[in-house]
Amino acid sequence: MTIAPFHPLHKSAGERMPSLLPSNVSTELLKISTEIADEAALNAASVDRVGGFPASDFDRLVDAGLLRAPLRSDLGGIGLGFESNRMGLLLQILKQIGRGNLSLGRVFEGHVNALQLIQTFAKEEQIRAFAKDAHSRKAFGVWNAEAKDGVKLYPIGEERYRMEGSKTFCSGCGYVERPFVTDSLPAIACWSDERLGHLVSNQDYADSVE
Repeated sequence: MTIAPFHPLHKSAGERMPSLLPSNVSTELLKISTEIADEAALNAASVDRVGGFPASDFDRLVDAGLLRAPLRSDLGGIGLGFESNRMGLLLQILKQIGRGNLSLGRVFEGHVNALQLIQTFAKEEQIRAFAKDAHSRKAFGVWNAEAKDGVKLYPIGEERYRMEGSKTFCSGCGYVERPFVTDSLPAIACWSDERLGHLVSNQDYADSVE
């Protein structure tokens, strides 16, 4: 399986991200999302091709602080899509972004879903580590869809594993730097309830995965 080169969404070290703390944050994020969607609709035709990605539109989502928004408030976010009082806002934002470009909306939805999983099931130390990645403009995703063979882990040493297999969809490939990849151990049936998930860093497959 060959992976496209990465196009990280990094700002220069000295730039500060906008605050997500104003009392009218819901109104502001929805307004910004609507503006981004309007622009994305104008750009959609130019990126609707094999290998295309709405990079400039996604950068605007990042600049607006939307990559951090799904984090808990104590982690610098607003709990977008994670805290119950923010679910309605998430649906409105996804509706707007999807109106502009469904591909853009799908990648952002995957980012939100990944942070939901992390904040629900990960250890606190892991949650805080990945929260730092979200603050550093790293996009997350969930790569779950697969054929019958799926992806499996094979032990290759103490606390080390080799991941083998393929996914049928990898939304945001080449831009998503923290994909949440579901897999299973060989002794576990592929479609069992004992599914595993691992976050893969860009260092693990910066050039390709075979």
